[in-house]
Amino acid sequence: MELSRTELIAELRRLADELGRCPTTTDMNEHGEYSHSIYYNEFESWRSALEAASLDEDSM
Repeated sequence: MELSRTELIAELRRLADELGRCPTTTDMNEHGEYSHSIYYNEFESWRSALEAASLDEDSM
């Protein structure tokens, strides 16, 4: 499955809205549409993926 960065970011934001906080890798695996490993492959780290989605795990 080929996903764009835009699609991955949109899913991160959707999950953050649903949870009311910054999602963790466990949240993504349990409640997200895609596995956290897809984010690592595209962004090289979970933190980089969160930053790309304008999500800050420390502020939510």
